[in-house]
Amino acid sequence: MIELCENQHDNPPNGSNNNKISDDKLKRELKSRHITMIAIGGIIGPGLLVGSGTALAYAGPAGALIAFAATGIIVFFVMQSVGEISTAIPVSGAFTDFAGRFCDPALSFAVGWIYWYMWISILANEYNAISIVIMYWTQVIPQWAWIIFWWFTFLILSLVGVLVYGEIEFWLSLIKIVAILGYFILAILIDIGVVGGTYIGTRYWQNPGSFADGINGVAKVFVIAGTLYGGVEMVGVTAGECQNPRTAVPRAIKQVFWRIVIFYLGMILF
Repeated sequence: MIELCENQHDNPPNGSNNNKISDDKLKRELKSRHITMIAIGGIIGPGLLVGSGTALAYAGPAGALIAFAATGIIVFFVMQSVGEISTAIPVSGAFTDFAGRFCDPALSFAVGWIYWYMWISILANEYNAISIVIMYWTQVIPQWAWIIFWWFTFLILSLVGVLVYGEIEFWLSLIKIVAILGYFILAILIDIGVVGGTYIGTRYWQNPGSFADGINGVAKVFVIAGTLYGGVEMVGVTAGECQNPRTAVPRAIKQVFWRIVIFYLGMILF
């Protein structure tokens, strides 16, 4: 498989030459910790906080856990495939480029636009979610102003050099991880009654129940889980700008997947 991919990298089919030329001009400055945190940071956000609550409302705790776990299994196999081919052919086009190399340029065109549309939708959802969270604490500034502010901030971060962007993403993602872990600890303390003085335990597993809407609720959460898992593929996308993709990408694939699964299932469980 690796030898085949290396031959494809040296002699790409028609429609993929432009990606190879552009990769020669990229600065490979991202380290393993950068691409790991970029992928994690792309997933852990306000959408996770709001989306997990929606999942619990639709399917209940057991239904949401089943949907997220099942989706995680699918994501695991997809990430193994993306990691292997991205290690062999570390180009910036990632799976968009691979579709043209191994299938057809038309498929590459379609995959590229679908991926663009996916992230446009996700970012719009993220901006809306973070503004909803902020509006809970203060309504002095209108919601549309917060959306514009975060859009402009993201735009500025996208214009800096790849190394600076990697460092910023690393520290911002680290803050997110610490915040999520702090949330888990606080949730446990609230659950056992240390905070609030009331023991909750498995109350919500009994009322309204483990499965809020049966199989219909679980099916609804599959859509939410599929959307929230979007971002793990960032490891493959950033391989074209990684210093040593042969070692960094496989390591990042393993770290990102298991951390994301722990965070997602933890959000549902706690």
